[in-house]
Amino acid sequence: MFADIEQAVGLVAYAGAAVACWLALSKRRERGWWCAMAVAHTALTLDVALHLRHKLTAWLAGLFGHGAWYGVRRPWQAAVIAGVLLIIVVLVVVVVRRRAKASTRLAAALTIGGLTLVLLELASLHQLETLLYKPIGALEAVAWGWVAIALGVIACAAVRLRRR
Repeated sequence: MFADIEQAVGLVAYAGAAVACWLALSKRRERGWWCAMAVAHTALTLDVALHLRHKLTAWLAGLFGHGAWYGVRRPWQAAVIAGVLLIIVVLVVVVVRRRAKASTRLAAALTIGGLTLVLLELASLHQLETLLYKPIGALEAVAWGWVAIALGVIACAAVRLRRR
């Protein structure tokens, strides 16, 4: 059913975070935040389940990798990374400046982190991939990141649901 343990862990982690976010919508306040996070974690769950980022990377490699483009890919990769960093900065500024409970802002920051992992993997930088896929115990580093992000979001949603 799963290609490897990392896929199983990622699927369970992000699905749990998605469910927690959808449940957190039951509260009136900050619904927009939690709806956006629920959609993001649902998308991350689908990404892991269907290998979407790997399929997109393979498609891009097929499109650009077998011709003259491969030799000049570094400027494109740098542009992608610059774009990712710009998006992250904008999202972080929005999260910091908006009025929301600390648990909601923390969950949003963790969600941004999860999306950032996907975007950085899409940039396909071999030096970065060496770090992301380095084994740490039973799992690769990236899977531990997914678990940490998901547990943080689930905890933040629990805090939200516990409030009266």
